[in-house]
Amino acid sequence: MTSISDRADELSALSAIRTAADRLGRHPQDHGWRDLYRLISHGLSGSAPLLKKLVLEHHSIRRDSSPAHLITLLGISLKLVAAELLDELRSATGPESCVASLESTLAEHRETINSILRSRRNSFTGTRRFLAPQVLLGAYFADTGATVGFADLGTGLGVLPRQLNARALYDVFKTGLRWPEGTPAFRAIPFRSRFGVDHGPLPEIEALSAFLRRHSINAVNLSYALYELDVAGRAKVVDTLLDALRPPGVVVVVEPHAELTQPGCTVSFRDHRSPQAKEVLRVSDGHFTGRVEPARDYGWFTADHPIRHESER
Repeated sequence: MTSISDRADELSALSAIRTAADRLGRHPQDHGWRDLYRLISHGLSGSAPLLKKLVLEHHSIRRDSSPAHLITLLGISLKLVAAELLDELRSATGPESCVASLESTLAEHRETINSILRSRRNSFTGTRRFLAPQVLLGAYFADTGATVGFADLGTGLGVLPRQLNARALYDVFKTGLRWPEGTPAFRAIPFRSRFGVDHGPLPEIEALSAFLRRHSINAVNLSYALYELDVAGRAKVVDTLLDALRPPGVVVVVEPHAELTQPGCTVSFRDHRSPQAKEVLRVSDGHFTGRVEPARDYGWFTADHPIRHESER
């Protein structure tokens, strides 16, 4: 029997998840997901009992996950199992006409969808995202004399650790990104080791901390990984990581604007001397094309770690 408090918790969770779907469905850029998010939002607002049951079940299983993360995983699962639903959405006059098809899809593919929601993480691997840690870590470690043990957490396909220090790739991708003071000059990071870690969810913190200490890691990167967690858990994760890093320990965090509902992302920086995250860069597109703008703490970073530009060479 469901208690009054349990029912209130369910309604609160459902409201948060529905709001996330609605905001994702209003994203100003459409990369092929917007109509699907609008359908999910409409179903959660109306009569879609299978959909509501599904999201509540998975919210109860992964309470540390953010509503936006749950919706993106659901979108991924629906794209994988129901191409015909997407075709129907493209030709429909509105999402309300497709709710019945959505319910049928959930009934037919319930086992597969459940498996995807329970097992997948969604780290949004991007081939251009290495540009931020390349520039920031190259500047930070340039004059320290320290070598770098590096770990990319939530690494997805493991692309980013292999891209760092690849000057040819940097030269290819730098042209798609405009910096206010000119393109940063390539600076190699003095690596002694590099790892990609993608065993989630991230809050398995004791095992992760032991891994970082065992390999003497002193620099970590998280790209589109913290957004997967609820807001309360994000700062705790970064605090725990810093405690486990060998000095000088640094954390680079790339996170989407407004829980994926607005274009672009923010690049933040933490090290052992800064108790709070410092916002260093704002990028107009999360795929690292477009513009880079100095964020509020850009001067804090460059005062001690100047970013050299190609025009200065």
